[in-house]
Amino acid sequence: EEAINKSLYYQAFEKMDAASLKFGDSKIVVIIDDLDRCFPENALHLLEGLKLVLTQKNFIFVLGLDLRTISSFISNKYPGDISISGHEYLEKLFQVTFQIPDYTHLINGYVEDLIKKYMGAKVLKDFRVLIETIGILCRNNPRSVKRFLNNLFIDRAISLNRPELADIPIIQFGVARALQMHWPHVADVLQFNDDGICEQLIEVSKQKNKKDRNSELSKLANEKHNTAHVYQEILKDRLLQDVLFSQASISWLSSELRQTAWTLLRDRPIELRDMNVNIGIAFSPPAIGRIIDCGKENTACLGIGAQSA
Repeated sequence: EEAINKSLYYQAFEKMDAASLKFGDSKIVVIIDDLDRCFPENALHLLEGLKLVLTQKNFIFVLGLDLRTISSFISNKYPGDISISGHEYLEKLFQVTFQIPDYTHLINGYVEDLIKKYMGAKVLKDFRVLIETIGILCRNNPRSVKRFLNNLFIDRAISLNRPELADIPIIQFGVARALQMHWPHVADVLQFNDDGICEQLIEVSKQKNKKDRNSELSKLANEKHNTAHVYQEILKDRLLQDVLFSQASISWLSSELRQTAWTLLRDRPIELRDMNVNIGIAFSPPAIGRIIDCGKENTACLGIGAQSA
């Protein structure tokens, strides 16, 4: 009996009963968010433990989780067992589920709001050509959008501490980082301007008609030189074309500071270490902190398990 009294679950039940009595008929809501970010074993242990307390009177349990992730945790724990389905397990556990609505059609406005709030209206005007592209590059994920913009804050902060980079518009860092993050092979070739590819792309950009532009790219892709495969990749990827042939990108490709900017992006961890407290001069840490707050994935599922009083 003494061992039972000291057990974790027994103490939990006692405390929950006491809380229920203390608040009378009021409901006690327990919110558990981001369960899908736990290690699989920890997430499953928590779910198994929750099953024991879901019947506690006047308690409501609200869980925020990615349904696909948690379902995969369950399926992987019982491989080959067709009687156990992750979705079915969760359906039996929760009485009510809510799917967060699709918000991809709102992402461009979200990007605009963040840029205007943290970078200003002038920067927003420069970024118009990239706003839709940022959403697509970040897979319409608010967390990825904020991460992308946070990187631009830091890039710009470092550049302001280096006189030779202070005049580079932040939109050019946006182009460079987009290429670096999503087309690293293309970015490497552009960084070193192999076979004069930057000048070639500037010439191609003068073709305002997309059909004529693709015709020029096709010619370059079929020529025998080391960068032919890059032109082939550009030709096949419309999103990459939108980025490369934007006004900001052409300005960046023709800039003498392009190579220096690439060096900054490559060496940024070293730069941050050396800047120490001076980084606070370039941007406001509280603002960065607020931007880093991230929203839910559109696959998130809100599950509720409750005991009806």
